Amino acid sequence: MFSVKNAVKGLVPRRLAVYKLRPAPTPSVLLTFDDGPNEVITPKVLAILKMHKARAMFFVIGEQALRYPDLLRQIVNEGHWIGNHSFSHQKPAGRSFAELKNDFLRCQDGVSSIIGTFPRYFRPPLGWVTLNTLAASMSLDLRMMLWSNGGGEWSFRHNETAKTISDGVLTSLTDRQILMLHDNHTIVPEILERSLPRISERYSVNQDIESVI
Repeated sequence: MFSVKNAVKGLVPRRLAVYKLRPAPTPSVLLTFDDGPNEVITPKVLAILKMHKARAMFFVIGEQALRYPDLLRQIVNEGHWIGNHSFSHQKPAGRSFAELKNDFLRCQDGVSSIIGTFPRYFRPPLGWVTLNTLAASMSLDLRMMLWSNGGGEWSFRHNETAKTISDGVLTSLTDRQILMLHDNHTIVPEILERSLPRISERYSVNQDIESVI
């Protein structure tokens, strides 16, 4: 589905924000999950990823990370990566550089206090890319990661079934895409159960992130 936000992704230089993977020897996609950790959904997502030997980036909300530190540790211990999705998940539009930097830094510090390392990648809440968002993330040495394919379970497909969403993802998915789902939505485990076996047949889903970003 076309949107202004999707158009903006293609205009932001890759050194500032990535929304597709680099070419790799084998077709690859990167799985990403936003808005967790969630005490019910995240463990189910992790179990499905483990079953299919898939690795993923979890863009966590700082408030949620502090609420469920054991889940954050589990994500890392099972070979996945943690990204910064802000502390409060407020819409960036209209917020100042100082407000955004403080919000992003709170997430950095919260995550670091739990797993001992700072996230290296950042995804703005709701995918909003503003000049202040870019400036604030760059000031913290965070590289912005957007997405090129999304399930739409919280947006344009919010009334659709897991099967319909899964079929839509599989139909539109192509090499080098970054897929975005939400590990705070009850329908996502079923979407993943339906789609991941077929995704992993066609694409590498367990590559090291530094080799493809």
